[in-house]
Amino acid sequence: MDYVLYCRLPNFYVTLLDLSEDRPCAVIRDRAVLDSNALAAKRGVVPGMALTQAKTILREDGVFRTLRPEEGEAEQKEWLELAAQFTGVIEPEDRHSAYLDLSAHPRPFDVAQRFLERLARLTSCEGRFGVGASKWLARLSADSDGERLTPLDAEFLAEFPVTRLTPASPEHRERLRFLGYHSIGLVADLPISILRGQFGDDGLRIQLAAKGSWKDPVQALYPPDTLSERLIFDGASDDALMIDHALVSVANCIGRRLLKKEQQATEVHLSLELEDGSIKKLTRRFNKPLRCPRSAMAALRLLFGEGVQASVVSIGVRLPHLEQARSSQQSLLGTLSQAETNDRAESALKQVRSVFGETSIQVAGKIALSRRIRVLQEWKNATGWR
Repeated sequence: MDYVLYCRLPNFYVTLLDLSEDRPCAVIRDRAVLDSNALAAKRGVVPGMALTQAKTILREDGVFRTLRPEEGEAEQKEWLELAAQFTGVIEPEDRHSAYLDLSAHPRPFDVAQRFLERLARLTSCEGRFGVGASKWLARLSADSDGERLTPLDAEFLAEFPVTRLTPASPEHRERLRFLGYHSIGLVADLPISILRGQFGDDGLRIQLAAKGSWKDPVQALYPPDTLSERLIFDGASDDALMIDHALVSVANCIGRRLLKKEQQATEVHLSLELEDGSIKKLTRRFNKPLRCPRSAMAALRLLFGEGVQASVVSIGVRLPHLEQARSSQQSLLGTLSQAETNDRAESALKQVRSVFGETSIQVAGKIALSRRIRVLQEWKNATGWR
């Protein structure tokens, strides 16, 4: 089951810049309010508001501080490094917010709780959060509740106004509202034929979103140029077979992500969190690069070796210094889906034809045979001559 956690740190920039608590203050970026303290928020100045509107509300009482490009980078890295201890699929939205994909964990609810508890201790503030099967549902959950760790179901989603159906474009949402479909539930009940008639190909997207089935997966953007994956056991485990299954699961995740990005790695860092709280770290550089699930699994098993004489709580793998895969021909077989195989084969054919000409590769059934060869084939078929 997909389990995406969206987390946002309120007053991140106000705290970062140590703004006064005695006057209404707002942090500005791109002529819009990025953050505001309690006094400014009480008077209606909220993130997203235009600077001109905020100045009209606060007048001479307000303090406006423009955020510089480099401010907040170190603080963002600090809390994202904490997130990287729980998952290898992190997509920062801004310096104060990010999406975390916890789907690989056996009990993602417990993992989310542990992360949020440690985040509160690290930042000294309670973050707003929400979960869902996709990014937009997790964001919707955070915006509507702010403290919800159970995914939104279709019944709960149906009560939201259609303006919150963010996978649909603003123009389409406004049109649905104009047509009288004011809630997401009313849109979900519409036949696909009507939606296609009104919105064309976007009709399917609108219907899937209204039913909570539209997927917008988390992109693994942090850490940059690094691929990491983590699996937390449901309790400590010292069973060799279970640990090996966990290694296979992590290797499959890493291998698929390497294939998708067409990247490879030669250096592998394996960290094992033990039951006593200690962490055993194993590092190795391989002569042959990791490019797919098979090579990732072989590398992890070699690195793990005989294992450890203690119960393991979690397994973390990190591949730094990713580089573009040097060979694409090898990837045509084995672990790719049929669609990916067809795409890569077509790409390889185009490259050959661009160098050697359009007629350098032809379909065998379309090659014209000489008259002599055709006559001999017909003679063979008629007489049985070999």
